Amino acid sequence: MHEMNLSIIDVALRRGAGSTGPPPGPAVTALADWDPSDLSTLYQDGAMTVPVTASGDPVGAVADKSGNGFHLTQSESARRPVYRTSGGLHWLEFDGSGQYLSRASFAVPDTISVGQAFEVLSTPHLNSFSYIFTGSGEKFARRAQVAGQFRGTFFNNGLSVASRSASEAPVDWIDGAPHVFADVLDAGAGAVVQRVDGVQGWSKSGYTGLSMSDYTLLVGVNDFIAHPIEMKLYGMTVWTNPAETQAAEAKLAARARMAI
Repeated sequence: MHEMNLSIIDVALRRGAGSTGPPPGPAVTALADWDPSDLSTLYQDGAMTVPVTASGDPVGAVADKSGNGFHLTQSESARRPVYRTSGGLHWLEFDGSGQYLSRASFAVPDTISVGQAFEVLSTPHLNSFSYIFTGSGEKFARRAQVAGQFRGTFFNNGLSVASRSASEAPVDWIDGAPHVFADVLDAGAGAVVQRVDGVQGWSKSGYTGLSMSDYTLLVGVNDFIAHPIEMKLYGMTVWTNPAETQAAEAKLAARARMAI
C-alpha cells in the first residue's frame, strides 16, 4: 500500500523528574509510540518548543518515539491534557471536559494493532472515547458502552467486518486501577481481535482490510470532538505485526506499573 519506515521503540528513559521510570520491556517494532514517562518527548505547546518539566504542566504535544514522526499535538491551550507524576508513575491526565490530542494524516496499513494503558476516572458521557482513527466513511475506535461504565467497546463503521461493533464482557473498569487494552486488525488472519490485560475478550472473522490508508487519530474524544473521557493515559502504541501483541502489551503494562 505504501512504504513505512519502521524502527525499534527506544526503551531508554531520559529525563525522569526524580524517577527511573518503568523497567524496559521487550522490543516491539512500532509504527507509533507515545510514552508519558519520557519527559524528553513532552511539550507544553503544539509547536514542540516548550518542554514539559514538572507535574501539572499542560501537554500540547507528545513526540512519537518510533522515529516515524506521528507526533500527537493540541494547538488549543484549553484542550490540552496535563502531565502528572506520582509514586514512580507518569501519565497524561484528561479531565473529561474535552481535552484531546490528535494527529492528522496518519498512514494506516491493513494489518494494524492499537494498544493503550490507561485508568478510567469516570465516564460522564455515553460512549466516551479513548481513541479513534477516523477517515472518510470509515473509522475504528475504543469507547465506553454505557454511561457510568467503561466496557471497552471496539467500534467500527465502514470496515469490512460483519459486525458494526462488539462489546467485551460487561465489566465496570472504573475501579481505580489501570488496564491494558489492545485492538488487533489482522488482514492476514481475516479477523479483528480485542484484548484486555493480555486476555482475548472478543474476535470477529471477515476482516479483509481497510478501504483507505489516510486517517486522523484523536485521543480522548471522538471524530466530532465530543464524548470525551476522563482518564490517566500511561502509554499508547501502534504496531503492525500481530505476533508482537503480547510484547507490546507487556511494555504498556510496565509503563503503568502493572503485571499482566
